[in-house]
Amino acid sequence: MKRRGIWIFAWAVIFLGYGLTKSRVDSRIKARQDAGVIRYLPSPALAEVLSFGFQNAVADIYWIEAINYFGAELGRKNRTLEYLKNFCDLIFKLDAYFMAFYEWAATAFIYNGLDVTHERIFESQRYINLGIQNMAKVHRYDSAMIVKGAFNYALELQAHRQSLPYFLLAARSFYQSRDMLLVASTYATYANELDIADQLKLEYLGHLAFESTNKNEIINAIQILSAPGFNSRSEEFFVSLRARMEKEDDVKKIVETRLKNRPTELQNINASPSDFLKDTKVENILSVDFTRTWLRPELHVLTSL
Repeated sequence: MKRRGIWIFAWAVIFLGYGLTKSRVDSRIKARQDAGVIRYLPSPALAEVLSFGFQNAVADIYWIEAINYFGAELGRKNRTLEYLKNFCDLIFKLDAYFMAFYEWAATAFIYNGLDVTHERIFESQRYINLGIQNMAKVHRYDSAMIVKGAFNYALELQAHRQSLPYFLLAARSFYQSRDMLLVASTYATYANELDIADQLKLEYLGHLAFESTNKNEIINAIQILSAPGFNSRSEEFFVSLRARMEKEDDVKKIVETRLKNRPTELQNINASPSDFLKDTKVENILSVDFTRTWLRPELHVLTSL
């Protein structure tokens, strides 16, 4: 009888333990379902060791996985992007010269359907800065990544003075990005750096003078730069450009929605064109007689600067 009581007690303990364990397991499963997909990622240091010298290839694999993860999260209503930073830290550790990754990270941290916070903007900017610094070591730059850095400061943070180095780096490094000198002039005006704004317009004219074949092109450019509504048109161009930079439709829609709701208190600021038009360098450009010089027109205009 005593032994029977012991067995009953033992079975009771077993069933009680089973019930408690199952309850905990069920609660964890439900919590994981509510939280979305669980990712088990190694630390960056461990991933580097386990790559066995094939860091670049492993970085590619994690980047593809990160893109799939990001796309899946965009489709969820209760997205958290909990593992985005983990993925980025892994990829950066494995391949510090992965240009496409930096541009992707610059967008993913901000334009993902979550609230745009300073922390997310700074994380985006951190990877942009790392990309610029590391790619410069191998004499390579990515204009899209640099322009995204300018955008973060100019529009998201409203830190217009801090945006200027990014605009200038893009404009001076890439022929296709010369227009960024004009956008930089606009944001220099917003930062109350009117002398710098005029200098940037002149720098743009300098490039145009070197590349143009007739005076009319320069005159038309000067008229555009000195027009009262120049700054508002320049900003509109830059805002529309930012949305076109994204290739994925889902991300592009998020960017466009964000741009519609962006702060606009500085949109109507316009610089007085008087100082710019009175600059002697502008007079020199306009005084060039293309018909009475043995130099090629673009070279003569360039020397007049």
